[in-house]
Amino acid sequence: YHITPELREQAARLGGTVLDFDGAAEFWVESLEDWEAIWGDPEFVRILSADMANFVLEPLHVTLGYDYLVVGKDWEAAPAA
Repeated sequence: YHITPELREQAARLGGTVLDFDGAAEFWVESLEDWEAIWGDPEFVRILSADMANFVLEPLHVTLGYDYLVVGKDWEAAPAA
């Protein structure tokens, strides 16, 4: 995700609050356990840490969610929470 200054101006006209950062990363994994394994890998952490200094403002903001197909011939009901 990336928002340009021009898009930021357009978004502000829609009302509400425009996020105070210009980019975000989205990670897709099969399970939370997979994500925990990735973040527990020393080589991944070493490589990512160097890049984070250039691109990440701390503290990190995190959200978790599920992707559901809600229309189409292969539709299945979402599991109960």
